[in-house]
Amino acid sequence: MKKILILYLLILVQGKLSAQTNHEFTLPEIVLMGIEPDNSSITLELDSPGEAGSMNLSKVLTAAKRIIYTSALPEFDTRIITAEKGYGTIPVGTKFYIKASNCSLVLGIGNELGVGTGGEFLEIPKTGEAITIISGIGSSFTGTGEGSGHDIDYKLEVTEMADLRATVSENISIVFTILGN
Repeated sequence: MKKILILYLLILVQGKLSAQTNHEFTLPEIVLMGIEPDNSSITLELDSPGEAGSMNLSKVLTAAKRIIYTSALPEFDTRIITAEKGYGTIPVGTKFYIKASNCSLVLGIGNELGVGTGGEFLEIPKTGEAITIISGIGSSFTGTGEGSGHDIDYKLEVTEMADLRATVSENISIVFTILGN
């Protein structure tokens, strides 16, 4: 009887020690992008010259908008953000440029925040082709609010004075897209 009781206790103890449960954790791919401080229009207008015989040939708007995002994806995958001209026409005799800063590390979280254009303005093609303005986005998020995300600067430059015509205004849209790389 003692042998049976000891064997029974051994089976109970071993059963408790070898019990297991399986758990599955899944994190879906996430991609969200926004423009701050809001989705309102900006105005980029050449300043009138201060004296006869001179001309202001460019205008820059610094930190006019910020791009923010949240991204979760498989290891070694990255995303990019592109910019392209949507509707409207870039005025004849001018070029329109865009620049994206690196993400602020004050609020951005993750070691795979995207990289901006490196301080360089890139021309927005008049034909509507997309250009990459932020690359290398991995699993990360930029934060929201003041000081978060990638600052977006715009530049309008007169390239051919003879073709330039005074106009009331030209409206164009810039379309930002986040894509898998």
